[in-house]
Amino acid sequence: MLRGAVSHIRNLVGWEMPCIDATEDMPLNVTARDNKASKQFDPQNCAVAKCINRTEGKSALVYRCFTYTWDAKQIERYTNGRAVQDFEFMSDLDKGKSASLTLHAPSPGRTMSAAKRSASKRKPGKKTRTYKPGDKPIIPRRVIA
Repeated sequence: MLRGAVSHIRNLVGWEMPCIDATEDMPLNVTARDNKASKQFDPQNCAVAKCINRTEGKSALVYRCFTYTWDAKQIERYTNGRAVQDFEFMSDLDKGKSASLTLHAPSPGRTMSAAKRSASKRKPGKKTRTYKPGDKPIIPRRVIA
């Protein structure tokens, strides 16, 4: 998802823009006005993206786990809290209620550099085995009575 989301944003705004992890949390208050202007299941026009555009003056793509915001200088990546992933929260927004939530800066284990490190440790073509070579899995036989 990381490569796809960043590629999508760079297709919108330009390939020379750097993508960095956010360093501070972003508190938001989604209002009914944001909800009326939004389109459900559209990452760029949902209620949370409209709220970010209204309060921070940045464009945003909101996915299930991560939110990407960008301005003229850079693309920032935030981790979504449980509120964005919660169905009840989103259904409250659909009913026209206002709600507050916080987009968090990624923890050290969920940063883009950590994802690159774990990907580089994997060796291509090597498969893990659940049993030792030479062992055959035990397949139970049917008993005919």
